[in-house]
Amino acid sequence: WPGVRSRLLTVAESPPVRRLLTDSSSGVQSIVLGDDTDLAESIRAVRLRDRDGVQILSEQPARRDDPRSFGPGLLVALPVFAGRSSTRLGTLDVELAVSTLLGDALLRASPLGAVIAALDPSSSASLLPLPFDASLLEHERFRWGGEEWITSRRMLAEPPLILVAAAPVTPLTAPFEDAATRGLIVLFVVAGAAIVAAAVLTARMTRSLDRLATAADAVARGRIDQRVEPVGSDEIGRVAHAFNAMTESLRRTLRELADRQALAAVGEFAASLSHEVRNALSSIRLDMQVTGEQLPADVSVREPYRRALREIERLDQTVTGSLELARSGRLTKVELNLWTPLHAAAVAARSEFTLRRAHLDVPPASAEPIVVTGDAASLEQLFLNVLLNAAQALGDGGTATVRVGVHGTAVSITVADDGRGIPQQELDRVFDAFYSTRDGGTGLGLPISRRIAQAHGGQLRIQSTADAGTVVEIALPLSM
Repeated sequence: WPGVRSRLLTVAESPPVRRLLTDSSSGVQSIVLGDDTDLAESIRAVRLRDRDGVQILSEQPARRDDPRSFGPGLLVALPVFAGRSSTRLGTLDVELAVSTLLGDALLRASPLGAVIAALDPSSSASLLPLPFDASLLEHERFRWGGEEWITSRRMLAEPPLILVAAAPVTPLTAPFEDAATRGLIVLFVVAGAAIVAAAVLTARMTRSLDRLATAADAVARGRIDQRVEPVGSDEIGRVAHAFNAMTESLRRTLRELADRQALAAVGEFAASLSHEVRNALSSIRLDMQVTGEQLPADVSVREPYRRALREIERLDQTVTGSLELARSGRLTKVELNLWTPLHAAAVAARSEFTLRRAHLDVPPASAEPIVVTGDAASLEQLFLNVLLNAAQALGDGGTATVRVGVHGTAVSITVADDGRGIPQQELDRVFDAFYSTRDGGTGLGLPISRRIAQAHGGQLRIQSTADAGTVVEIALPLSM
């Protein structure tokens, strides 16, 4: 309506209309509607009246065979003013076909047989063709054609118009009645299927629970290798998964307990030998010192002599620290520069790399020390174990690279080699005591190394791929 009204106001303010109202002898015989063909075909009649209400001109531009010419049209009165002033010259009465305002989409027949009616508010006359008497639309419900109909109406103030929608009830209720019938049938079918499914599920659950009970009895008798095959992802399946996880955890716990007992036995055995070992080291050190006093200052063996004394001292500290760790898991910790035990371990391990014609890449100590709290001999033993493992995994021309990085409140020491790697099935057992992936290995290096890292509040992690190399990461907290 706003669009149509705007186009009509353009016609009312056109020069021909104003000339007719100001000069009846102007010779104008028709109101010009311009190029708006759709508007011209929608106008049923046009009448021009002066300010006294006297009709000056009347036209009927719409074709009589147009379906929009049905019945009376919607009368719209538009005032005509003189230019930009407020002086009223007259009135332009336009009789519009209602379909112009409603549009084809609203007038198109509904799949439910609904009917749209437009009524004149003053006379209640229908402005659109109806299949029944317009007086029936005055009721909320009426019967026509053997069916009950319902109506809904809205009154518009601008333009003055009453819109009424009427539709038969049967097409609206029939789907619900059919759905109710079908729903009743489906209900019986679903109920029967539910009974059958309940019987099947009950039998299945009974069998699953029986298997779980049998496996639980076997575990109670000491057979912890029991496993229940999960069936589905329901509650019984989750119970089966939980049972398998429980037995696996139990097996792992018992294995770790056995390893700890074995390590404790090794510790006791080492403690029984420590006295003899340390006495022998003391004797060797004393003899070396006596021999060193007899050597000339510029003799070529002076440097190997000093290196041998340092190794004896390191071995003595390592025996002392390892025994203390094995006995109590505690260490005598002091603040120290991490580069010191790391480079000492690298010096001790280089001979192993040289023997295997492999290369060890260790970064030089940075100007800024990396301060940690720990036991220097134990940390040196930790790094040495990891470096020796890397060397023994390398072939000719292989390389092991050491990287050191500080991340927040921790320092990370990474040893990466391009050696033979560790198969996935063996990777989960490398921390088991006495388990070794190479011939002649004791299987104690990595378990002791991890225990040293844990005693310092850190962690030791391994990532490896067969035939692709191994990465060992040691994380230690910085001294705060």
